[in-house]
Amino acid sequence: MKKELTKLDRNLGGIKDMDEPPSALFIVDTKKEKIAINEGKKLGIPIIAIVDSDGDPDDIDYLIPGNDDAIRSIRLLTSIIADACIEGHREREEKLKAEEELEIKKEIELKEIKEEEVKPIEEKEEGPAVIVITKKHKAIKPAEATGSEDIQPEE
Repeated sequence: MKKELTKLDRNLGGIKDMDEPPSALFIVDTKKEKIAINEGKKLGIPIIAIVDSDGDPDDIDYLIPGNDDAIRSIRLLTSIIADACIEGHREREEKLKAEEELEIKKEIELKEIKEEEVKPIEEKEEGPAVIVITKKHKAIKPAEATGSEDIQPEE
């Protein structure tokens, strides 16, 4: 049982530390990595594989025709894939950094706008005089108010 646990930890130890499943699986030999292909299919992970004439292309999403037995072809194709992954990761980091800088800039602008709105108006000792004028209502005579002629207005 200890041997099985050691083998599982060796083979699957990296998976337990992952926060989310990988975006894609890159497989060199489809015959030897049948289990990885099946697990990738179950999890819905796209599979990229080097496939030669003796491999089964049915379960592969993105085929790379090539010799999966020759060391030079494997080295060439894996280095191209690795370079593309590194470039994609770099571009993603730059994009995230640019978005973060834009968000910080917007927050600074909002703070400046809020500070301008909150500034109290400075009162000056000298300035125009403010006079409040209220509208006077016309006085209504009692006869007009009730509509009866019995009541005479005082004069």
